[in-house]
Amino acid sequence: MNWIATGLAGAALAAAVLPAALPPVQETAGTAQAWMVQAAEPAAARRTLHFAQGTASVTETVQKGVSVRICALPNGDTVKMARLTAPAGEACVEEVRLEGGGTLRWYDAQAGQWQSQPLRAGTVRTGCAVITMESGGELFLYTPKVYEPLERATARHLPALDGSIELRQDGGGWTLRVLLPSLPAGCEADYLLLTGREALFDWSDEAAVYAAWSAHDTLDDTGKWRYDGYYYRSPDTYVPAGADCYYRQPSAYLIEHYLNQAADCRAAWDLAAACLDVMARQQNVYGYFPTQPESQWLAEDYGIGPGFYDTRFNSDLAENFYRFGQLGRCREFDAVMDRYFDFYLTFAADHHQETRNGGWLVDDYGDPAGAGALHTSLNHQLSEILTLYRFSEVLARPELSALAERMLQAVEDTETAWIAPGGDLHYAVFADGRYGNADYPYLTYNDLFKLRQYLASQGRTVPAVQRLMDAKRAWMDAHGVTEYLR
Repeated sequence: MNWIATGLAGAALAAAVLPAALPPVQETAGTAQAWMVQAAEPAAARRTLHFAQGTASVTETVQKGVSVRICALPNGDTVKMARLTAPAGEACVEEVRLEGGGTLRWYDAQAGQWQSQPLRAGTVRTGCAVITMESGGELFLYTPKVYEPLERATARHLPALDGSIELRQDGGGWTLRVLLPSLPAGCEADYLLLTGREALFDWSDEAAVYAAWSAHDTLDDTGKWRYDGYYYRSPDTYVPAGADCYYRQPSAYLIEHYLNQAADCRAAWDLAAACLDVMARQQNVYGYFPTQPESQWLAEDYGIGPGFYDTRFNSDLAENFYRFGQLGRCREFDAVMDRYFDFYLTFAADHHQETRNGGWLVDDYGDPAGAGALHTSLNHQLSEILTLYRFSEVLARPELSALAERMLQAVEDTETAWIAPGGDLHYAVFADGRYGNADYPYLTYNDLFKLRQYLASQGRTVPAVQRLMDAKRAWMDAHGVTEYLR
């Protein structure tokens, strides 16, 4: 394949380098040194996002160990993301004045549950917190997390150094102070603050909100949101890896959690919009969203190096862009997906196995160095088919649905070969025509379920898809697997 950097994507990357300035540091009262992350000055770099709901402005500043991104959304809410590298001593990185009384809710990691209390003076150490003001506004804070940067978009989390929040009563209101301990040399601290002009959550069913947001990746150790995107715990087969290591993961599973609630939850829509903007900036000059670490097994089996293309990770991210668009499209997000599918069309044409009736089984992975023949896993193929169908409609590109048809034909042509002797499905078909490896317990079934659902919405039934579902369902029932879609 000729992996050519596209002009639009190259321009997007160039725009990510944002020389700017922050206002001077201002001294504040208290024992912690002042290191206030403030709003951007007019001279800071700005860009605009055009949502169906209105325009959003994104302002980015970088100076003297502080990077700030402020996304001012069309509903009046703001999402601030910040990264600090400079504080040598204990620092107050954010102060917010709160008028009147209110309620503090935070996740207690030791107790494994949310806690709630009226605002009162004191300090709380938590991964995330919500402050609801009696006057109507609401804050969602993802408190500072400290990391040791490693190579290839990987970092080691240093949980003992994570930040905390402090509330101080001040006349008729309160001051929220976000605190950070001294940073070791070379380390970084990231945090996020969502400020809502109105209520961000519906607390009429408090238990339901707690249950939904307990799935938030900040509440366990599997994933972290950082200034430059979503980070997931590094598998042992990645380089670098190790205890508490996380790599920047293109799928951005956390955004899927937001989208599950975004139709009814203001905070979820706000965070999905701001976080997808960050993920869009990860698109590289070729048009895909790279996995930056080296995968040892991909390197050993196929000669694929760091910065590789993973079709599943990219399809999952595309699904997030699609689902967000169903709530109101964004012109810039559509352009990002247009560039991605330009890349995918060429990749599929150059990296596939052809089946007996002209179907294409597209390789799971690739890299600009030009890896040879690989393998195709059924779950990758199915997720790609679905995103092609969906974006063919969204982007008015019939060539995407034509490719989806060709890839669906490949599934029909190979239907019986996917069913393993024990009744489960094989994971993949390899370049030599061999089928094998253990499939995921329910992921592939879910992909079949969603594809069947889409086809039914178009008035179509594909028997091969149903028969593969039936085979996988029988295996799951026999082995007590119950987490599948219904």
